[in-house]
Amino acid sequence: MKMLKQTGRRKNLLREKCPDRRLLLQALKNAGIILLLADLFYDHLFCGILLFPGFILLMRRDIKKNRMQREALCIRQFQDMLILLSQNLQAGSAVENAFVNAQKEIAKLYSAETAFMRALRNLVQGLQINIPVEKLVQAMAEETDHEEIRTFSFVFGTAKRSGGDLVETIAFSATTLIDKIKLNREMTNIISAKRMEQQIMSLIPMGILGYIKLCCPTLIDALYNNLPGAVIMTVFLLIYAGAWLWSGMIIDIKV
Repeated sequence: MKMLKQTGRRKNLLREKCPDRRLLLQALKNAGIILLLADLFYDHLFCGILLFPGFILLMRRDIKKNRMQREALCIRQFQDMLILLSQNLQAGSAVENAFVNAQKEIAKLYSAETAFMRALRNLVQGLQINIPVEKLVQAMAEETDHEEIRTFSFVFGTAKRSGGDLVETIAFSATTLIDKIKLNREMTNIISAKRMEQQIMSLIPMGILGYIKLCCPTLIDALYNNLPGAVIMTVFLLIYAGAWLWSGMIIDIKV
């Protein structure tokens, strides 16, 4: 009774950790950034230990990005499921069979190990042991914990209990969701250029400092290996980090 166990815990699949290999690669990337900063600002890789809070900050940013990507993938898969579900209902299939057929079709498009695909597979397994479909849809909404899926679960459950037109309900939900995704995509395209500018501007100070260090090291040698220079470079690093965080918050618009 895997479905019932997961329903009781209200397991949130979108909060699951990303694959270890991906997380390891991100950790190595962020460690490289920290070591680069230690070399540019202090001329000592060992100082990277002192910049460990920066490593934590970078990892938190990547984890948040991973979660947002999983949520975006979940809603795309949910949209495709609604379209397939609507098509099966319009063809005359029963609700339960429509979910089974939709799961088979969408399994050809996406990996079986994504969060939504596991939730949908649990739903189909629940149908095989005669659990009411509205309870399974509610369980899927609780597992994924996504606003659009929770809304669909509420509307679907209400229509199922009241004997409403499920074909029209699902078709309307699919149309509404597609319109919302299109709007989100347009907003994402609008801010993507600004995000790229922010990333380029964030790299320019490091690029300039790296160029000077490689081509004209005598210009900044006085800032290395002494306490006053370390204090000055620390102030510069804090200003740089603050500007990076501030610019990131300005363009960090959730669509």
